[in-house]
Amino acid sequence: MRWQLPAIAGAVVRHPESSSISPSVRDALASIHRQALELIVQGASLETVLGALCDGIDALDPDLISSVLLADPDGQRLWPKAGRRVPEDWKQFITPLPIGPCVGACGTAAFRKERVINQDIATDPLWSGAAEKYRAFALQHGFRSTWSVPLLSKDGNVLGTFGLYHTKANAVHADEIEVVEQAGNIALLAIERHRAQAALTSALAAVRKSESELRTMVDMIPQMIAVLAPDGHALYVNELTLEYTGLAADEARGADFRLRVFSPGRRGTAQGGACRRAGARRTVRERAARQTARWTVSMVPHSLPCLARRRGPRRALVLHGHRHRRSYTL
Repeated sequence: MRWQLPAIAGAVVRHPESSSISPSVRDALASIHRQALELIVQGASLETVLGALCDGIDALDPDLISSVLLADPDGQRLWPKAGRRVPEDWKQFITPLPIGPCVGACGTAAFRKERVINQDIATDPLWSGAAEKYRAFALQHGFRSTWSVPLLSKDGNVLGTFGLYHTKANAVHADEIEVVEQAGNIALLAIERHRAQAALTSALAAVRKSESELRTMVDMIPQMIAVLAPDGHALYVNELTLEYTGLAADEARGADFRLRVFSPGRRGTAQGGACRRAGARRTVRERAARQTARWTVSMVPHSLPCLARRRGPRRALVLHGHRHRRSYTL
């Protein structure tokens, strides 16, 4: 037996317990939920997930028309995102749909942050005033009743709405309320996953941009700079270091960088000449963080590289210069 809600215009009504939902509707919703989760796990786009959700809901009843609207960043307007059965001219007409206290079902649900049910669009006060133009256009398309739920983030921000239009003006039943509630939960899951992925992509892009800017700045510094791992593996060298060593960028990054630059023959020629020209002023800095220690080797213009390495159970800095060799135990 279908449980009826009281016929109150513009009502915000609490839905009954799920025990009153018919088994067929419950099974259909479970299948739609599984399909949406599979698409999310597969990395499908937000449009694909929401489109599949609306298709599944529409298949439950030929008189139902499902729709997903997404809120813009400032939370002032809603934009159609999914709903294959929604007429295109209706989508264009409500693009964008203002969020306010009296803007049909979806605009009002987003404003109130709670479910809104319009059991008769022709007489419901939420479609009057500034929303009268929406009422006339909705009735032209055969929409007679509608209900909508807001899609709220964990911190209470409106991300969008999930709404259902019906071609008949009648009381909303428990099955139909359960449909809109469960579909709203699925849509919210897809939207939050999409936003999290977009935020991660944006953060990674910002990191890459920051790293690129830092490399550009380092290349402009008139010093030779090399970043070595504890085992001597070259992680990064700047342009001046490449010019000094005569190595190509791909040759300077690798395990043999230390052998190429600090070989005995090279230390006695090019390195010695650089020390005599620049006074052999050097700076060695160690940056260590647990097991991910890195050694940063920096030099003044035309000075010699200084090699830092580990020795035994304790750490030691070994500085190679033209005339001196000094060790410091840390």
